[in-house]
Amino acid sequence: MVNEFGETIGIITIDDIIATLFTREQGRSRELLDRREVKLIGKNCWQLTGLTSLRTLKRRFNVSFRQYSSLTVGGLLREILERFPRVDDVCQVETLQFHVANVEEEHGLVVHLHILPNEP
Repeated sequence: MVNEFGETIGIITIDDIIATLFTREQGRSRELLDRREVKLIGKNCWQLTGLTSLRTLKRRFNVSFRQYSSLTVGGLLREILERFPRVDDVCQVETLQFHVANVEEEHGLVVHLHILPNEP
């Protein structure tokens, strides 16, 4: 596997493929960090990890990330900020507002996603 910066970050095994095909909840966040990829924590507020895929968000919240080359929330935030995210950084894409809640050495990036109302 290659990340959004062209760096090799891992491999995909046949077990990974089978688990992805036959598991209802997908995502490496659950497996690696024992966390759900997208967890509702309040009204219009979700907790994400940096490993959460933009494809998951696109399907779940009907938004487009076409102008970005990143594949994950962590990559998206790095792309928008042009640096590594820090606690309390805030970025917005369409109606999604990303707020960096924690940058943990052990568990990685934790982001709170707020759904903003559509402007008329």
